[in-house]
Amino acid sequence: MLAVLALLLAADTVKYVPRHEELKYTFGGHPPVLHLKPGTRLVSWTEDCFDGAVTKPGQLPTKVVPSGHDNPQTGPFYVDGAEPGDTLAIHIEKLSPARPQGLSSFFPGFGALNGTDRTAVLGPDLPETVWFYDVDEKAGVLRTRSADRRATWEVPLRPFLGCLGVAPGNGEARSTIVPDSFGGNMDCPEVRAGNTVYLGVRVPGGLFSFGDGHFGMGDGEIIGTAVEGAMNVQLTVDLIKHRETPWPRIENDEFIMSVGAARPLEDARRGSPSRTWCSRSGSAPVCPRWTRTNSSRRPRWRRSSRSSIPCTRCWYRSRKSGSRTPDVAERMNTTPPRWILGVDAAFQGLCIDGLPRRPSPRRPRCAANRARARAILRA
Repeated sequence: MLAVLALLLAADTVKYVPRHEELKYTFGGHPPVLHLKPGTRLVSWTEDCFDGAVTKPGQLPTKVVPSGHDNPQTGPFYVDGAEPGDTLAIHIEKLSPARPQGLSSFFPGFGALNGTDRTAVLGPDLPETVWFYDVDEKAGVLRTRSADRRATWEVPLRPFLGCLGVAPGNGEARSTIVPDSFGGNMDCPEVRAGNTVYLGVRVPGGLFSFGDGHFGMGDGEIIGTAVEGAMNVQLTVDLIKHRETPWPRIENDEFIMSVGAARPLEDARRGSPSRTWCSRSGSAPVCPRWTRTNSSRRPRWRRSSRSSIPCTRCWYRSRKSGSRTPDVAERMNTTPPRWILGVDAAFQGLCIDGLPRRPSPRRPRCAANRARARAILRA
């Protein structure tokens, strides 16, 4: 009897580790690598955002990563029975570093602190720099040192997937460096173990894929990257029939979250509250003037207008103090900031709006307890 039960359980688990030549660099435009039945547990692996090309100090991504090989994806996977108008529910069960080191990089023309072809900054671009982080899974931290070897610091080990998405509709193939309604390069810390991500199906089978493993990050890729690394991935995919999901949603035991991706950041912020599944928990909608900051394990609620792009204020404060260096930028990038709202500043604004599943004493109400709300803001 136990042997039969073990056989049935094994039949619902699929292991897939891609060869390098099987990795993909777009969402859409590729045939599926596997068919999965709804309810299947997938045990897999994904490469880092640099295509595995940066392996030792002194290597610069702009010199060693092939053009167009950013954020390689594992997949796509065809979910049997999935049709446009349905929703994939992807339960992320376990994420762990696949290598003992992660890395973060700062290079010209990328991130919020350098100028781009769309925006300019007052100072010149900072030089391309790479930091290697040692992974200490037992202590739950990542450790590195400054380029001049004089300073060291550590940040929390909090793995999540920077990329998770389905194939876009209308025959599109989209780059793995952009987020949109199909998911994609959301770079959202909430795409982590213990959470469920809902993605609307655009094409038969859904054709979902994932990649861009992050070992740690604040609430945005301020310098253009997080602490990047190859990732071991375990997830279960389910299918919700006849339930359309226009934009990605994320759920756990405490929060229901919706994702907005747009330029400018204000448009992403305006769109995300209206997409929250308010009816599932029975809670009242969150006032758009308030938002949850994902900067710690205990969520804090802050006024949205004050949480737009705090990294910029902190950055210019560092400039005035004469400490404008790549190391300062990297420490800001990997340390969860207090006021940031989830900014993927390299390409588009990315807003994560959270709705508690049940009332919390830490959550200010829109029409009551204003004095208490002001006290929270002063904390």
